[in-house]
Amino acid sequence: AKTLGLVWNQTTDEFLYRTDILQAPESITKRSVLSTISKIFDLLGLLGPITVVAKLILQRVWLDKLAWDENLPQQTLSQWQAFCDGLK
Repeated sequence: AKTLGLVWNQTTDEFLYRTDILQAPESITKRSVLSTISKIFDLLGLLGPITVVAKLILQRVWLDKLAWDENLPQQTLSQWQAFCDGLK
């Protein structure tokens, strides 16, 4: 059964979230990070510990005072890529 991005596997009685909707853009910018975070819809709040990591990375981007379409610095970029790889 599927509803609002949440999938319930009836045979194993597990809740699953789809992560295939999060496709990596060509260049990682503040705009693409915010867009990706906003695609993570968590109706029940079960992904709170995961989304807070993404929001902390976005906070780092804001503290670096980057423009919306400016590429992320290497350290922040590696943190973001590790986060995205961990979602899979």
